[in-house]
Parts: sequence; C-alpha cells; structure tokens
Amino acid sequence: LIVSLWSIDDEKTQEFMINFYAQLLKTNNIINSFNQTQRNMREKYKNPFYWAGFEFIE
Repeated sequence: LIVSLWSIDDEKTQEFMINFYAQLLKTNNIINSFNQTQRNMREKYKNPFYWAGFEFIE
C-alpha cells in the first residue's frame, strides 16, 4: 500500500505512480521499485514536498 502523508500535487502524484509501476514492471520487486521511484523524484525535484510524503506500507 502506498499512501501520502500530505496532499501532493496531482501531476506529481501521477508522475510518481507512473514511475513506480514502470519500475515494478522492470524489477518485479515492490520495495526496490518504490525506493527507486523516490530516488528518481528526489533527483528531479529537490524540494522533498514532492516526493517525501509518499510512504510504502507492507
């Protein structure tokens, strides 16, 4: 389950989820896909507001 801790812009949320599922198709590993997606978003958006609010819950 992926949740957001605060309201995040719809476009950034969409970008995060598209990136996450693309990673998941490549790796078939949920945790690695989530972590890679956060790294990708962190590189693109230095402000943590756009990527740090997403949390993965097992």
